[in-house]
Amino acid sequence: MRIILCIVRHEMIKTVLRKCPFDLISNVKSNTHILN
Repeated sequence: MRIILCIVRHEMIKTVLRKCPFDLISNVKSNTHILN
């Protein structure tokens, strides 16, 4: 079960990265700004 969940999660992450890489990058940048 864990392996299947990991695979599904990985596929979800890949599709999300394909769809909105710019949103993700901007989110990471804003988060690092908040942390710093």
